[in-house]
Amino acid sequence: MTFKLPPIPEFVLTTSVTITGTSLDDNGDVAASDVNTGLFRVRFSKEYVKTQEGIDIKHIVKMHSNPLGFNVKQGDLVAFLLDQLISVTGVVEHVTLPLNPDGSIHHVKIIVSEVREVGIQ
Repeated sequence: MTFKLPPIPEFVLTTSVTITGTSLDDNGDVAASDVNTGLFRVRFSKEYVKTQEGIDIKHIVKMHSNPLGFNVKQGDLVAFLLDQLISVTGVVEHVTLPLNPDGSIHHVKIIVSEVREVGIQ
């Protein structure tokens, strides 16, 4: 008998996120390889770092989704719209695949860094 936790409910997966896979080309430069989209639950937090110049604010984005039909790795590019008003981009910093008790993948957790927010005119 195998046991699986219920999937993340669809009604909380409200943000369509585009993830662009990256690889190195023949010259060693980063190049886009494949583009995929998926629905995610997106949560923002801020980290305040006091420096000699003042306070730096680091935006951290945590995204959760049910298992995806494609691979996501560190360095991939992330883009989505927030409230249809703000374009958010970033780079995948870390990917975690929490497991069900039977060993299958329950969901995908992605931490995004180098976050940029740009208002849409």
